[in-house]
Amino acid sequence: MISRKEQILNILNLKSNFDIFYRRVKILNKYVDLVYLTTLVDSYLVLETIKSIKEINNKSIIQEKISTPQVKYEEDISLLLEAFYNGEVLIFYREYSFRVDCKKLPVRSIDEPYSEKAIRGSRDGFNESLNTNIGLIRLRIKSSHLTTEIINVSTYGKTSVCLVYLNDKVDDKIVDELKRRINNVKANSLIMTDRSLEEKIFDQEKIIYPLVRYTERPDVGAIHIMNGKVLILVDTSSSALITPISLMDHLKHVEEFRQTPLIGTFTKILRVISIVMSLFLSPTILALYTDHDISNYFSLRTSATNGQLGFEMIVGTLILEIFRIAVVHTPTPLVGAISLVSALVLGQISIELGIFSNEVLLVVCISSICGFATPSYELSLSNKLVSLILLLVVAIFKMEGYIICLILLFLYLVNIKTFDIPYLYPLCPLDIKKLLSFFIRPSSDDKKNL
Repeated sequence: MISRKEQILNILNLKSNFDIFYRRVKILNKYVDLVYLTTLVDSYLVLETIKSIKEINNKSIIQEKISTPQVKYEEDISLLLEAFYNGEVLIFYREYSFRVDCKKLPVRSIDEPYSEKAIRGSRDGFNESLNTNIGLIRLRIKSSHLTTEIINVSTYGKTSVCLVYLNDKVDDKIVDELKRRINNVKANSLIMTDRSLEEKIFDQEKIIYPLVRYTERPDVGAIHIMNGKVLILVDTSSSALITPISLMDHLKHVEEFRQTPLIGTFTKILRVISIVMSLFLSPTILALYTDHDISNYFSLRTSATNGQLGFEMIVGTLILEIFRIAVVHTPTPLVGAISLVSALVLGQISIELGIFSNEVLLVVCISSICGFATPSYELSLSNKLVSLILLLVVAIFKMEGYIICLILLFLYLVNIKTFDIPYLYPLCPLDIKKLLSFFIRPSSDDKKNL
């Protein structure tokens, strides 16, 4: 019968992998075999483990003598292989097999995330290490009710997915449903981590708007956990998924709670107005221009027809979006050059050539700037797409088509639910108390719901 050690060594194929190290240590006329990945272990901890093995002077089980803090006896070959690929050292002694935690994974520092900067507050952020991310949450929620459940997903990657929640505040039905969906995920790997997982556990084929909120800030994640939500952490991902959420959750930002209640309320209202303008400003102005009754009170100083004006707005919006994508993928030293080119293209040159009118450039630029005020990057992209669709509808069907499209958009959002929670709550169904608390920033900590 092939031993457990031989089965694992045959699977690992030592000769074809330079970073797999196999070592044999002799004690009491018996051999102890160690197997580990040199790229994922701490050499000092491995050395200490070997020293403690060599000091064994009786026939006690080796588990009692290893000085490393985490040592676990394991018989399941699949679990041993999973531990090995996670950076643990496998030790085989007689008929026993152990997994010893000597990991030293390549991770970056816990710097403040670029997409969620704040003037005041903590400067730490999630990184690609699951243990580090859970530790950042533990630092903020020191409670025995805090639960962290690990689920392994995918065939090749064996990616660890962690559900973090307070068991005395969370809805157990939501947790059970999340576990069921994650366990039913059929995937070879989750290389794209949380993005791939989101697509598989939430049906998003026909959904434009995001059904979860992403965050890279541990303080934001901790506040949501305190409010009964579930945080989903995926190994090798620096962002966390928050669920269940509504549209209003995407409109909140940590900066509102770092200021006085009055300033926080002003900032929130201004931010909501900016988000609404990024979505409706361009199509509304185009619709007003195409309506002859209203154009007597509101008009653009341009000789372009309705179709030409709509075409200019759509093209201008697309060009600004292309510049945004270009800046994201441009090396930092060249960002200034890209900004200069964009200013020239959408500046005086395009106006002199008659490509765009002054009014169109003003409206398109204001709409794009308001889009950057959206706290949720996913929501800003969704709003950009919807705004383009509305512009196209107005250019073809004018004011009547715009009104019909707005009604359809409202009905579409009303029908979206995440775990039976309406997407437009507390606006629809209307909850005046919750709606007021959303716009008016409360002063007491227990009412904060970031």
